[in-house]
Amino acid sequence: MKPTKNEGNSPSNNEFRLRTWRNARFAVLGNKLTRSLEDLYRKEFDLSQTAWRIIATLAENAPMSAKDLAELIAIDSITITRATSDLVKRGLLIRRINKQDRRKIELRLSARGRKVYDRIVPVALEIEQTVFSVLTENEGDQLDFLLSKIEGHIDKVLTRDRVWGSFRAKAKP
Repeated sequence: MKPTKNEGNSPSNNEFRLRTWRNARFAVLGNKLTRSLEDLYRKEFDLSQTAWRIIATLAENAPMSAKDLAELIAIDSITITRATSDLVKRGLLIRRINKQDRRKIELRLSARGRKVYDRIVPVALEIEQTVFSVLTENEGDQLDFLLSKIEGHIDKVLTRDRVWGSFRAKAKP
């Protein structure tokens, strides 16, 4: 039986192609970078990609709660809780009660965590330089501008609970 226009390999919905869909392209690019970096971080520093992102974020923004950390780096709270607990056990993070509000727990790097961060940053910058060396300085600036614009738009239209239905409703003209 011969497939109809919307069956088999024929595209549907206005010629949708996953390989050209920007969301998928971002995901694939991110996955490729994350997998290769994860191997490096694991072999050289015994860290997962998530652990590295937590360390880097706290180096720049500490003290922070686990909830705020999860929100900032867009990782679910359960993953953040597990990873931060492991990093505390390993002596890379410190978990303390907030002095002004004893209900709040704050996370920050330990001295050991700061040393790990200081060792990884040059490696991370070298990798970034290698990956983006294909771009001219102007193209790199344009990419940064466009990424910031997209991030700001997503933050504006996506609800706090990450419900796509409300995102779709806000995105319609």
